[in-house]
Parts: sequence; structure tokens; C-alpha cells
Amino acid sequence: MPGARRRHTERPARPPSKVFCFTALYARRVGAVIFLGVQRVGLSGVSVPVALAVPQGAVRGGLVALHPAGEPSRNQPLLRHLAEVLPSQGVAVLLHDRRPAVEPFGAVPLRLQADDAQAIAGALRDVVGPVRLGFWGWSQGAWAAALAAVEADSTAFLVLVGAAGVSPAEQMRWAVSHQLRHEGYGDSDVATAMSARGIYEAAVRGMADSADAQAALDDVAQQPWGALAGLPLRFRGPGSWSDMDFDPVPVFERVKCPVLAVWGDADPWIPVDDSEAALRHALGDRLSVLRLPATGHGPNATDSTYEAALVAHVVNALA
Repeated sequence: MPGARRRHTERPARPPSKVFCFTALYARRVGAVIFLGVQRVGLSGVSVPVALAVPQGAVRGGLVALHPAGEPSRNQPLLRHLAEVLPSQGVAVLLHDRRPAVEPFGAVPLRLQADDAQAIAGALRDVVGPVRLGFWGWSQGAWAAALAAVEADSTAFLVLVGAAGVSPAEQMRWAVSHQLRHEGYGDSDVATAMSARGIYEAAVRGMADSADAQAALDDVAQQPWGALAGLPLRFRGPGSWSDMDFDPVPVFERVKCPVLAVWGDADPWIPVDDSEAALRHALGDRLSVLRLPATGHGPNATDSTYEAALVAHVVNALA
């Protein structure tokens, strides 16, 4: 059941965090990169581990990365790849672990992720100086990275990997339908799954009874395809997925820096064609697109085409 899209409005920028410091600092040099020891950054209410990679020479810019939903670690290979290739171009990279989940569905609200990214960016500037910074986000992190980019001062660039140009609810409906059909299930099973998702989404919005939502979840759990439906076993109450109807398009429209969007043509989670159309409409000539053939929900860290496009985009934006 589709619902009204929620638009994020402008608000005053938050001051960057000043609680970042390295203690017992150590460094490991690999080629043109200095990997500094894992430390912690204090965010609002929590502290998270971080790792910083800096150039051996002058620092011309910096990057903060945001995570996909199921990969909250700074050690995810695509994030580590950023720290391995960008410092040789004069770009410092600060990687962090996403804060623990704060919602019953196991999520961190996008707004909070964006606030954290701005605090991380402030921490990076505390170490390397007042350089120009950009954001990189993958999947769910692409939405949060876009929010951070429009609210940060003078964002230099934005890289979106596997970004959805639709709401999380719409993205999940597309993904579930696509994956059910890919696994050989027919129209009847897809319709049952979509009906259950509609009831669940309506209950999250407070527009359907919680008991009806739980009954739908119970029915899905008994289906052979239940694990593909992307639904919880227990309904956690109205408002339990705060970003379900987040509309990314107005946020993309506010991005003023150059944007590189990267999609795999075989992405099973994202309606790529619709998402590319939404970003092109929102960003116009600020957008560059890379479509990778035979690639799923994110490039391989060894993909030379992706690496070349990433490096060129960041370097050109900082020139």
C-alpha cells in the first residue's frame, strides 16, 4: 500500500564534532599511504571505532564513507578499497563503524547516519586541516551520504554506489518481487508477498491494525519463500521503521556538487533504470553515471573500471 512520501526540509547545519583524538597513535606505511591505528570518535551518545588513511605528502581533500544496511563495519572490502586507492591521490579517508541500531527493525535512521557522517567529517578536518571533503555511500548509505552532502559546508563531491531513486518501501517491494521471480515463484506467490508487505507498511504508518500486520507476517513465515520477503517475524509497532517512506528525490535535487552514481546492471535489490532516471532528473549535468555489466549490488573492489571512475571523479572534483 503506497503512502505519502516524506520530504526532508532544510535545517541549520550542525557544528562538527570536536571530541576526536588519537591516543597511542601508531602508523603503518604501505606505498604512498599511511594507515593510522584504530581509534574512536565520539558521536551523539556513542563512540565508534575509526581508521584513518592519509597520504604521505600533502593532503588535498578527504572522504567519509557510509555503509550499506547489512555491512556496518569499516572493514567491509569496498570501504577498505577507498583507503587503499585514494590516499595516493592526496585524499585522506576516514572509515568508521556505523553506530549500533536504534530502531526495533535493526536500523539506524538516515538522518542520524548523516549527522554522524558530518561529525566524522569534522573529526577528519581536525586531523588533516581545513581541506575540502566529499562523501561516498553504498546502498542505504547512499541516501545518508546525500543527506550529509546537502547539509555539510562546501561538499566537494559525492559518490553513490547502488543508490535507489525511490523510497525504502518502494525499493523493497521491487526487490522482493524481483527475487521471488528470479527463484522461480509465480504471480500468485508474488501477489501474496506484496499483499503482506502492503499490510505491514500500512501498520507501520498507523493506518492498519497491528494484529492484522502480525497475522500477515505469520502467514509469510509459513511460506517456502518467506525468507525472501524481507519482513520481520514480529511486528514492532507503528513507527518502527522511521525511514520507510523517505523520498530521496528532493534531497538529490539539493545536491550542488558533482555526483558519480555507480550501478551494477544485474543488481537484484535496486530498480536501476528507474533510479538512474530519478537521479538524472534531479541532478542534471551534475551527474555522471557508471553502469557495470554483469555486476550485482555493488562493484567488486578489484574492478578496474570502477576504480578508475572513482579516482577520476574525486580528483577532478578537488582540482
